[in-house]
Amino acid sequence: MSKSVNSFWFMEFNAWRTADTYQYGYDYLRQSLGDSVLRGVLATPFDIALVDETYTSLQGAIALKLREKFGTKIIAFSTTGRLET
Repeated sequence: MSKSVNSFWFMEFNAWRTADTYQYGYDYLRQSLGDSVLRGVLATPFDIALVDETYTSLQGAIALKLREKFGTKIIAFSTTGRLET
């Protein structure tokens, strides 16, 4: 059984396993707040934020800021397909 399959079926995932990923996103977001394009995005009251599950750290941080400020709904989707073995 591959390591990824074994991890998927037999490991217990919790917030502590992914916390670092989101911390990096928040740190990057905090350092990037001076960027005019990012400020424009964060000032726009979007109804929905679509977030690719593969790159959630920074996208997630931006989406959470939009939800906090405007009540933006967040949708996570997958752009990855099933890998045939």
